Amino acid sequence: MCALMCLQWGIKTLMSMIDSGCKVLAVEAEKTIFVQQQDVLDMANRHGIVICAVDQEFVNSRKDA
Repeated sequence: MCALMCLQWGIKTLMSMIDSGCKVLAVEAEKTIFVQQQDVLDMANRHGIVICAVDQEFVNSRKDA
């Protein structure tokens, strides 16, 4: 049931992004469970949405940029 719930939220998130025109979804590396990866990636690709994982080191490096 958790995997299904996570998928529904993942798809809902992408649908909200599509509706609002968002093009990048950054998730926390090493702390995000990515279920139904192929379905989510296929949908993101069809709509030109980039999904990337970001770690704290990257965030810290961008603070001074």
